[in-house]
Amino acid sequence: MAVGEVVVNASDVVGEVVTKIVPALLEQAGWLVTVLEAIGIVMIIYIIYLIYRGIMGIRDRRRLRKIEKKINEIDKKLDRLLDEKKKVKKHKK
Repeated sequence: MAVGEVVVNASDVVGEVVTKIVPALLEQAGWLVTVLEAIGIVMIIYIIYLIYRGIMGIRDRRRLRKIEKKINEIDKKLDRLLDEKKKVKKHKK
């Protein structure tokens, strides 16, 4: 029975130590929780920023594609005009 009493006493001692140390550790770790919350908020803001940049990038690429098509159309029209102008000059000579 002496061994059983030692085990019971040891578990009581461990229980008391844990109940005293855990709140003290949590009080000390309060700043760590605050830092982790701040990092979480910054990460959320950064993710929102990345989503915004992605959407704006898609819009910019669409706009550039439209501009490129219009430039190509203008280039084709200018080529036709220049070809016609060259033909007119040849006929005048």
